[in-house]
Amino acid sequence: MIAEVYPLRRMPRRFSHFDYSVPDEISLERGQFVLIPFRSSQCFGIVKRVKEQALRGIVLKNVSSAFEEIKLRDEELSFFESIAKSISQSVSTLLYSAFPSPSTKIQKKVQSDSVITSLTVPNQESATVVRLANAMTERRYGFVQAPDLRRTCAIIARFLYEKPKQKVAILCPNVRDARIVAKYLGSFSPLCVTGEESSNERFFAWKSYRENSTGLLITTRAGIFFCDAPTTTVIVVRSGHQNHVEHRRNPRIDVREVADLFSQKFTTQLFFFDVLPRVDDIFRFKEENILLFNSEQEIKFVRPSIEKSVSDHVAIVSSTVESISETIEQNGRILIVLNKKGYAWRLRCKDCGHVFVCSRCGHLVRVDEQTLTCIHCGTIDPIPLRCPSCRSSKIEFRGFGSGRIAEILKKTFPSSSIQYIDAQQKSFDPKVIITLATRAFVENYFDPFQDNLFQCVVYLDADLPLFSSNFRSAELASIYFFEWMGMARANHAKFVVQTEEQGFFDQYIHDPIEIFKEEKARRESFQQPPFEQWIQLKVRETEDKKRELQTEVLKQQLEKIHGVRVTSELVIRVPLSSVEEVQRVLSELNDNFLIDTNAFS
Repeated sequence: MIAEVYPLRRMPRRFSHFDYSVPDEISLERGQFVLIPFRSSQCFGIVKRVKEQALRGIVLKNVSSAFEEIKLRDEELSFFESIAKSISQSVSTLLYSAFPSPSTKIQKKVQSDSVITSLTVPNQESATVVRLANAMTERRYGFVQAPDLRRTCAIIARFLYEKPKQKVAILCPNVRDARIVAKYLGSFSPLCVTGEESSNERFFAWKSYRENSTGLLITTRAGIFFCDAPTTTVIVVRSGHQNHVEHRRNPRIDVREVADLFSQKFTTQLFFFDVLPRVDDIFRFKEENILLFNSEQEIKFVRPSIEKSVSDHVAIVSSTVESISETIEQNGRILIVLNKKGYAWRLRCKDCGHVFVCSRCGHLVRVDEQTLTCIHCGTIDPIPLRCPSCRSSKIEFRGFGSGRIAEILKKTFPSSSIQYIDAQQKSFDPKVIITLATRAFVENYFDPFQDNLFQCVVYLDADLPLFSSNFRSAELASIYFFEWMGMARANHAKFVVQTEEQGFFDQYIHDPIEIFKEEKARRESFQQPPFEQWIQLKVRETEDKKRELQTEVLKQQLEKIHGVRVTSELVIRVPLSSVEEVQRVLSELNDNFLIDTNAFS
């Protein structure tokens, strides 16, 4: 007998399985875990299929041993094979990323560090929580709007209470969120797997989850493939978060897409939770399955263009200063939000209009007080004394970043303590009066279960995401707005928003579904995702002429497929009807090509 085996190793795209001879004393089935000789060592593998004989004249290595108690069902292995095909990666690489190696060591229990049994929301919201949880029990899939993790946990807890004997997997975007959710759903005895565990711990966690017909798994992207066929419900928390997509290394998976395919194949319930649905969610779940929270939040909109500024830049205006001053007088704390690091948006010549870019790669730079830092390659240049185009010395900062805001705050509120939080700042003092922060604060410090941390939340330059070249700019602007509004609601705080586009945000507040339907129609007219799949190709460093030849041949091959267009940046725009044909072409490429099928998700 001959076994085709997927080695649990990272493999080139075109090499997925290998043939091994099966000794008479070993009985194998598809999906079974085995130990095989591979190169100069032993490794684990999964049986693809068993066949009668190999080609004549070929001497095969023997399967070393088999694990009878560890096996993937046929439909589960087929699921992995379909995922590998959809992302143009080796099945072996996908399986290697999905499963920890079998172990014979003593089992270690994986669990959350602490448990909170009290999970409450304001009384006026309890009816909403019950309504949404009941709506989930009546549907197979849908999107659930939740202002923050506290409301998310409350809705899920009620859902689990209504359907106690089930097997549920909750997928979180990062380790911190997973631990918060595990902590506040502790009464349901969750199994929490974040990817920070040892291979031994992850193996026994996976084995434990598979062996039980009920239970709660809380995990990150690392545990998406722990879900097995008996899983009844999959929940994706903060579904719009970028960490649900792996861009840094193979396999480049999108957790949302994998969860959707899993739900379709095994007919499980699927729910996405976030502050707002994406256009993709309207496309995926249909309008009747979008469940809104509908909670009121008082908002003070401030229009900088008609307000008096407190500095030479329209950064913080008089009405915003009044709200901050009132909060300080009442011994309250203020969170000021600006999603732009650095000192300014750009550096420009006042005479000729020249905008400074990176000296090395020509991309945009982050402007600090003394330096220009490239956001693409990391090159740091000093701020020049003269314009390279016209030699003028009249060089000016345009726009404002967090560094400039910090400077203005110190001058405007000299007696108040101020701290700045971004991705590099690793400490947060809740006693400081004014906290200036980027979105990194949400990821690293914000605990929605801690009441009254701030009494006023100020969102500066809420329009900034609208000026992005990203076709999702309107969607991102609205999601960021609702994130900070949810933070204000969680703290029972005033919410002050500086914007020139109050009408834009008002529309989303009063009828987000209608606005997203309009955005969906616009995407369809321009054939943008989700109505087309966009695939990004990158070529590893090779000789320029060889690389150009490879890409040109590939481009010609792809453009022969109906409706496919390839841009100069090697972005492949694929009509949904041609996706499978493009996948076949990409699966034949060598590993000199890096393929990201979720590049614009």
